[in-house]
Amino acid sequence: MSSPSPWQNPYDDGDEGAESPSNASTPSSIVEYLLNDLPETQERTIPYRRPGKFNPWSPEAQERNYTVSSSGDAWTADDERSHQDALERLRLDLEGQSGKQNANLDDLGLRFPAPTARGELADHTKLESVVKSGDSAIRPRPHLWQNVIPDDASSEKDPKGSWPARLLHVPKMTSVEWSHGNYYRDEREPAYAIISYTWGRWEIRGEAALQSPALHVDGITWKVPPVRDVLFSVADFQNVLATVAAEARTNWVWVDIACIDQTIGSEQKRQEIGRQAKIFENASQAFIWLVEERKYVETGEEEDLPREARLDYLLREIEFVSRLAFEPHRNWFLDQLTMPASGTDDEQQAVGETESHTEDDSWMVNAARSISYLTSIPWFTSLWCLQEAFLKPSAIFLDRQGNAVTKEVEVVGDADQPYMLSDVLASCKQLHQLFAAVRNPLSRRKDERDLTVLKGGLVSVIERSGLEALADRDRLTLYSCARLRHAQDETDRVKGIMQVWGFQLGDSAPGDPDGRTGTLAELENELGVALLRDYPIESQIQVHLSTVAGRQSWRISDRSSTPAHTLSLTISGHIAGTVDRQTSQLGLRRANDILYAHFGGRVCSFEVLRQAWAYVAEHDYVGVKKAPQHHSSPVRISLDQNVVLNSVTLQASHSLQNVPENRQLELACSISNKIRDLGRDLNVLLLGIVSQQSSYSEGQRCKGIGIIVMNAPDDTVGQWQKRLGICIWDVYSVDGPEAAEYRSALDLLAGNSVEWQLGECIFG
Repeated sequence: MSSPSPWQNPYDDGDEGAESPSNASTPSSIVEYLLNDLPETQERTIPYRRPGKFNPWSPEAQERNYTVSSSGDAWTADDERSHQDALERLRLDLEGQSGKQNANLDDLGLRFPAPTARGELADHTKLESVVKSGDSAIRPRPHLWQNVIPDDASSEKDPKGSWPARLLHVPKMTSVEWSHGNYYRDEREPAYAIISYTWGRWEIRGEAALQSPALHVDGITWKVPPVRDVLFSVADFQNVLATVAAEARTNWVWVDIACIDQTIGSEQKRQEIGRQAKIFENASQAFIWLVEERKYVETGEEEDLPREARLDYLLREIEFVSRLAFEPHRNWFLDQLTMPASGTDDEQQAVGETESHTEDDSWMVNAARSISYLTSIPWFTSLWCLQEAFLKPSAIFLDRQGNAVTKEVEVVGDADQPYMLSDVLASCKQLHQLFAAVRNPLSRRKDERDLTVLKGGLVSVIERSGLEALADRDRLTLYSCARLRHAQDETDRVKGIMQVWGFQLGDSAPGDPDGRTGTLAELENELGVALLRDYPIESQIQVHLSTVAGRQSWRISDRSSTPAHTLSLTISGHIAGTVDRQTSQLGLRRANDILYAHFGGRVCSFEVLRQAWAYVAEHDYVGVKKAPQHHSSPVRISLDQNVVLNSVTLQASHSLQNVPENRQLELACSISNKIRDLGRDLNVLLLGIVSQQSSYSEGQRCKGIGIIVMNAPDDTVGQWQKRLGICIWDVYSVDGPEAAEYRSALDLLAGNSVEWQLGECIFG
């Protein structure tokens, strides 16, 4: 059976009389456009059967002696074979998942209850504990916890500071080495520009490289790698270097092939990989060279690009449609922080008002087409370029000829103002917010296929490309986007993104004489340790989108993401505002050859906190100063994907990583009841209270941050805590006597209550 389009509802045959997208000359709707033109790289949903076809091999058909029709709607023998193959793959996959699930349950001392009758299937919505509360395996044994002090490789002083090991002097095309005092030849601390581009996938290797032309650079000991001219020629490269130097009004440019030793195993290359943040930060200006493979016609001459694929058109169209989309919804965007949660009456009324502005699908088609074209350009698919985009969002876009792409006069009043990466990020973020808001009314106005297109076509492209994470300065989610980018070596999954935190891991660590490469698993562990050491709270405000084995939920994975309703971040990616750690300390402990995170600080029962959240949600007092962006729920809970609390055991129909606001308190109650029925303890580890300046009104907004953990047994090391998710709740200030009866609940939320007990634990 053929696979459906990645944007098509696989269970919808469509109108029989509709024109086929492949035959349509121009798209008449967003659905038709996305079915026809969006990239083939998106994940596909493959159904095992399409409705509307009759299956003559089914038991019901055999009993009725139905015959196979010659109609195109008949269920053919090929359909049946495909159907059976899909079922077999599904069975094997479920068996594998079931085995992993049972192993994870065993590790927690849990199991599914045995069927009560022969032939009955196990009820996977229920769990039971195999250990009693007084069992020695569920008592903590801190004397077995070995303290682990992580190395701080970045603490060694770098003699070069923030200056590159080399800079290219463009007029003489000579690579000049750094010398003490930050001199390059006789020039001290020169202003330099940076070029961000991608070329590795087009490098010519082997014997062919010896006969291929490459950029000539004096002053280096290595050969500049030749690149297939289908991407860019030597003349193109020379031209863009000269243009960048002229645009930045400097003779000096940092470009990787001339400033980093390209010899395999080079020590200088390892070191410079770990210094990218400093090099980019110190540059006076950065440029993004957006080149893609040339396309040729039969005559051998270069094919003229259609208007829709030209870089200037793409950037202008993205800006235009974002402004077009924003204007009718200006009040919605400004009021979003004060709007109640998804699914509430107020939001339904607000987004319902947007329907009149979205009747015309043409601007949606233009947005989808332009963003899809842009993100298919090689620069937007490169892992190393993802890191560079975070390090220098002010980078200016250049076309193939090296010319800056400028804005239209009617937009800025100055035709010389160039497009920067930050312009695209702002436009895409705006479109992402809008589409996330209007998808509910659109699903009522259109059929289900339109909703799939809107959500999967635009929201997914913006998220998967990393554009939303870049706009939010969200480093944790950016790491998960890195796995979708192209990398020549799997260890680049860490090496190519670690500098967004300024980390020097693996063989890039200073003072590492052995040049230890490390496996991807080892580098991921190093990354988790470094995050816990340097950014303890940030390391925990992520949730896992897939089950994590080995008691390693304490550290980031390539399937981690920051929940949508979390904290404001600075331009550098740090948590904005001030943080009161409330005595909390995070560290590392090794027990029985397993590395755990260690917590020391204030601990409170989840159920006690749940009651406080419910109380403040149901009561309101004049003397209570609530945050300007107060939502209908005082808490935002986000759960890791795990075998204890998931959509099956909690019988939830919504995402447990990004829970709708109006379902938060209901979820908190379900969580509390589920763990209570298991006879386990459910607690919250207080990471701290964060105070942040509100963007839309005067005053501070305060939030408490905690990790949700459940105690689990171990025959060797005793009790450990299973990380199940995080919770972020509003903290209110109190004025006036009218809030006296309210004060005990508010003190609890602020961490100033006897219910918060000092304790320590290991968790994973």
